[in-house]
Amino acid sequence: HTPPGGSPSAENSIAYSYLMKRGLSRNEIHYYDLHYCSTGPFFGRIIIPVYEDQRLVYYTGRSIIDEKPKYKNPCVSKTGVLFNWAKAKVFPEVIVCEGIFSAMSVGGCAVALLGKSMDKVQESKLATVRNITILLDQDAYWDSWAVAERLWGRGCGAVSVAKMTGGKDPAEVSLDTLNQILVGAKLYSPINHMEVLSSDP
Repeated sequence: HTPPGGSPSAENSIAYSYLMKRGLSRNEIHYYDLHYCSTGPFFGRIIIPVYEDQRLVYYTGRSIIDEKPKYKNPCVSKTGVLFNWAKAKVFPEVIVCEGIFSAMSVGGCAVALLGKSMDKVQESKLATVRNITILLDQDAYWDSWAVAERLWGRGCGAVSVAKMTGGKDPAEVSLDTLNQILVGAKLYSPINHMEVLSSDP
């Protein structure tokens, strides 16, 4: 199966312009196999596919014409779905983000949970990685530590938690700022977790 729509190009410049404004290059559009629907039930949406073992397992459609809901999903379960897992898992460190555009802003080593929480199937996949940094949106900072706790308990080599600031998500800051945030990530330990729980996030 292939995702609906065609590749964003000069023929559908509204989609191409939108992705450029979100900071994606032509190569990244191809790397993530992004599509755009100009007709049908996903009209006016960027289609973001998720592959595993070269199979399409999920996709979501992000509206670029201010249609609600912002994201439209197919009528299939997203349990276990990790955006970009097939490519990210080969990196020595994986960055775990909340949303897809946040993951794309980090780069090929990043995955997206498609939410603030991690299901058990996602956990089993991520537990195979030795080094992980959790980088959820600022309002999910405590959720980040809950995710880190579970992965640390599964025996991952090093699990760290990075904290967004300024009310922005990873897709809304510069690459330099993003790198500084990742460098400043705090290594997970039960003591560090308790300190976070006793403080204001």
